[in-house]
Amino acid sequence: MCITSTARRRSLTLQLMPSHFLSSTAEAAEAPPSSNDSACIQQPIAQHKPDLIIHHDYHDHANDATIDASTIKRPAKGGVVTPFPVKLHLMLSSVEKDGFDDIIGWQPHGRAFIVRDIKRFTSEIMPEYFKQTKIASFQRQLNLYGFQRITAGRDKGAYYHEYFLKGEKFLSFCYDMKRRRVKGTRIRLPTNPDEEPNFYLLPPVTETHLSRLASCSPNSIDDLTFTFGKPFHYMNSAAALPSLSTLPQLVVAA
Repeated sequence: MCITSTARRRSLTLQLMPSHFLSSTAEAAEAPPSSNDSACIQQPIAQHKPDLIIHHDYHDHANDATIDASTIKRPAKGGVVTPFPVKLHLMLSSVEKDGFDDIIGWQPHGRAFIVRDIKRFTSEIMPEYFKQTKIASFQRQLNLYGFQRITAGRDKGAYYHEYFLKGEKFLSFCYDMKRRRVKGTRIRLPTNPDEEPNFYLLPPVTETHLSRLASCSPNSIDDLTFTFGKPFHYMNSAAALPSLSTLPQLVVAA
């Protein structure tokens, strides 16, 4: 058994002062990293941000085959008997018959609708047809079913869907509009007016389109400009129209 005196044990005790830790840390910081250390350092990975923007890809379904909507029988999903697009289509037809299309209604071409008076729409129309009074809830339903908003031109503020067309015969299309699962990213994508469709270049869905154009404001001259120039792009209304002599002659088949 080894017996060490008290004085001997005290002489073997190491006293560490705070300065020892500071000096060792400073030396480690000043020392250049070795080749092995650099290999262990994780370099930041450059992430490519996708080009996020609203895209418009409209297809004309006005000439597609239709069926009688009353013959469609589908089971309710989630307690919903009438899908939102069907309810919206029936509401637009009803308010037009009742003379309330100054609140919400179809555009003259029958391919988009617009809310013309939000205050009256939320207080008079929504409680009766949708059992709610918040415009944000209505807009959320539009987004879930793939409706897109137009941000420029005569249809500014209107909503459209390629399967949502005016007329009772197109009501069956609304049953084919699927509800999407949209995850909230809280990121509002920038608009893309250059890709927004110009419905005045397409044949009208309803027969009343031509009669309504006759009573339109002088701004309708812009639509003639689009016909002979740049579709899906709204030109300056001050631009001069081509003369009648330079317009192409239309040949009507017998």
